[in-house]
Amino acid sequence: MKFFLSKVTIIAFVLALLFSGCEKSNQPVNENNEGISEEDLKTSEKIKSFLNKMEHPQKSDEVLSLDESVWNTEAGLNYSYGDAGTEIESVETDSCFVDVTLTDGGITMDDLSEVYSMIEDSVLSFYNTFSGQHHIVVSDVQLIETPQKSSSVTFKTTTAVSSNPTYPCTGFDEWDYWVWAASGGYCAGDSANVQSDSDAANEIEKQINKCKAVPAGDYYYTDVEEKELLYYEHPNPNDSNPDDNFFDYLVFENWEFLPNYHTCLSPQEMNFYLDGTETVIYNTPNDSPPGERPENKDFISVDLWGTLFPDLDATRIFHHGFIEYGILHASPPDPPQD
Repeated sequence: MKFFLSKVTIIAFVLALLFSGCEKSNQPVNENNEGISEEDLKTSEKIKSFLNKMEHPQKSDEVLSLDESVWNTEAGLNYSYGDAGTEIESVETDSCFVDVTLTDGGITMDDLSEVYSMIEDSVLSFYNTFSGQHHIVVSDVQLIETPQKSSSVTFKTTTAVSSNPTYPCTGFDEWDYWVWAASGGYCAGDSANVQSDSDAANEIEKQINKCKAVPAGDYYYTDVEEKELLYYEHPNPNDSNPDDNFFDYLVFENWEFLPNYHTCLSPQEMNFYLDGTETVIYNTPNDSPPGERPENKDFISVDLWGTLFPDLDATRIFHHGFIEYGILHASPPDPPQD
């Protein structure tokens, strides 16, 4: 069996410190599970059973399917360390990659225990690079299969940590003229001479993340899913002047080939693209206008940035990103200690 862990090499004697810094604290919830759905109780019992096998590995010939292995690994990490009940504004992410050999098309419980331990160490190592108040929002475990390596697969785990203070969700004001991307800062109005390393994409991202409603208490995600945010899939259905570089899409885009090409977004544009991007994030494909949210899943966070693309000898600029969704679960309290 071959394992490969990217980016970090974990030293065993620091693990106790890592675990103590990140494990979720008990929330003041009712000890008789009042308000916890039957589905959430069943989900937590399934995860706890898996975690017990990870914490107390015993020689076993049990083979899990690839889907079961990914689901359990992701759910175990988020149940143990994820915090879906705290507000966020911006997140930073880190990924690790672990290779594991297949057995009869699946993964043995023994091998998965080693994989889980290595991923867990990487997640906690990333978490402990932050100082001050911070929390893990979610870990997304994906399977990478390559035809050239049919005897093994790679677990890719991306963890999002929120560390910045969260300010009120307010929308944009009359001084919010921002360069479209590239950390361009303010670009007009009363703030034109104010120094900032932010930009329109980053400011819209922060507003969307901090405006997200979060439940009070101990919550976590399972079945995490990533969707790509592509402007051209979401035209503005109410655009009265198409192809004029103003509000042509729900997500920001400008093309030098068309009139009114500009790189400085006004407060009106900032609020329009804030609302438009939120519409894309929260609407399902069956809504009008259609969005990206899978049915029965909740928005977790969005990572938004600017992209520049040469198109017909004319520059096209646009906002591009990835959206995380998942199924939200309430976490039952631990049983009272004797």
